[in-house]
Amino acid sequence: MHELGLLTQMAETVTRAANENNIDHVCGIVLEVGEASGALPYTFEEYFPMIKEDYPVLRDASLRLLSIKSRALCAGCNAVYDLMKNEGAYPRCGEKAKTVLGGTDVIIKQILY
Repeated sequence: MHELGLLTQMAETVTRAANENNIDHVCGIVLEVGEASGALPYTFEEYFPMIKEDYPVLRDASLRLLSIKSRALCAGCNAVYDLMKNEGAYPRCGEKAKTVLGGTDVIIKQILY
């Protein structure tokens, strides 16, 4: 379950940013979770309360998740399409070659102080 590692890394990054800016209390974190990132959003919600207890600056922080659709550019016809919905192939021409445009990352979007 790599979500625990991602949560720990996020907590360390947010704590470091808070310390660098002389902030002693974080109210919330907004996290973008790409559909094709391999991360399961419910596990972030389930384990965040446990992880944040190890980081005093996060003790009262909330976690808000934003789901990011996975998008790709078809190499055959240059159309943009939903990668996950179409199982990797563009539905009109059937082309599987593509350039992934987004929805594969987990990103800290915002830290609320």
